[in-house]
Amino acid sequence: MKKNNNKHFNKTNLYLKNGYIKIKLFSKEDIIFLKKKLIKKINKNFLHKKNIKLEDFHNLKLSTNIKNKIFLPKDRYIFLTKNIRSKIEKNKLIKNLIQESWGHNENSIKWIASLKKKQIKNNVCGFRISEPRKQGVGAHVDMHVGGAICEDKNVLKSIWIPLTAFDKKYTLNFSPKSHLINHPTDQFVEQKKLISNVFKDKYVKKFKFRQLDFKVGEVLFFHPNLIHGRTINKGNLTRSSLEVRLYNLKNKFIWKNKF
Repeated sequence: MKKNNNKHFNKTNLYLKNGYIKIKLFSKEDIIFLKKKLIKKINKNFLHKKNIKLEDFHNLKLSTNIKNKIFLPKDRYIFLTKNIRSKIEKNKLIKNLIQESWGHNENSIKWIASLKKKQIKNNVCGFRISEPRKQGVGAHVDMHVGGAICEDKNVLKSIWIPLTAFDKKYTLNFSPKSHLINHPTDQFVEQKKLISNVFKDKYVKKFKFRQLDFKVGEVLFFHPNLIHGRTINKGNLTRSSLEVRLYNLKNKFIWKNKF
């Protein structure tokens, strides 16, 4: 028991220092189940096809209009079953990491596309699909929630879950230790319609980025102020992933006069 406690202590220190940590959270069966959930969501709403493989999504002949609809923030989510949520909520390392940061463990899994429009879902997570040789969403941090700018770094915790394409030519691009910096909001790209606050290329170039190899069931648990994104899919498969956000139930920014 003492050895296990030391292991958690060391990993907590690594997370506090670097802003991220890799965790073995799910089984192979869990990942297969989540892939089926995602395929069902896409099929039900848009494709109506059989035997779709997420790895081959790029080979489907879809119009730009259909793809845009699939990836609309308000619909870009899947529901998480009680079993999957339990594996997240009861994981001892995740509980320790949250407790160390917030001083408590009161959190809730939510998907918030827009606070202004009240596009909020409970017990769901977002998904992303990245086709070969294409770049994903620009570099950003997760602490700016639902189109609003937030200055509280304790607003949430993020978990990135790869479902397909697990080696580092596919996986999430992020900048270690960037969570320790107060990133200036005047470095956001100007947008007519604010969906996500993406940093200007000139600012992003100041940081060093890395990508990790993952085993099936491993996830990246990271700080909401860690810069990530601008990931280029350098492989021949479509990368699909989920993003779970654990919101701090004691955070005034989110919960006061918002819902």
